[in-house]
Amino acid sequence: MLLWLWLRQLPPPRYVDAEPVAALAAPALLGLVLVCAQVFLGGWTSTNYAALACTDLPTCQGQWWPQMNFRDAFHFVRELGKTGDGENLPMQALTAIHLMHRIGAVVVAFYVGWLGWRTWRTDGAKGLGAALLAMLVLQWLLGLSNVHFSLPIAVAVAHNGGAALLLALMLTLYYRARQARMQV
Repeated sequence: MLLWLWLRQLPPPRYVDAEPVAALAAPALLGLVLVCAQVFLGGWTSTNYAALACTDLPTCQGQWWPQMNFRDAFHFVRELGKTGDGENLPMQALTAIHLMHRIGAVVVAFYVGWLGWRTWRTDGAKGLGAALLAMLVLQWLLGLSNVHFSLPIAVAVAHNGGAALLLALMLTLYYRARQARMQV
């Protein structure tokens, strides 16, 4: 919200041709929703202590699709890290949480990668597209490093910060595309 309010205080950029930037509004909104969902999955992974449920790459527990318990993994009315009955979450639930964050990362990487490339090729938004692509690569590498190095605190904190920056870039892209739409 603070970023949105700050963007509203800035004078709107003047584009030579606002139409290409305006055309990014709908794709940017979808990208923003996907990044928000991925941030939620990352937070759910962290708060349920599922970050180390899969310690190998690219598989999880030596399998492409290990045994998972989605019922307990995504039951929202319970104490974090516990089942609805108050027991610690079983490994299958932790695995489901972790693997959904990984799958979300792949979906977000493809979509935001495409959107970043498209933005980078759009006059008036090239810098934002380059920043989006760079942040996406950095965030991907930080996520892989978390698994490979067994969640060192510095990498985990950097991954959280990267998520915030990626979200901020997506929000900025959506905001600017909406502004450009008003100029068309």
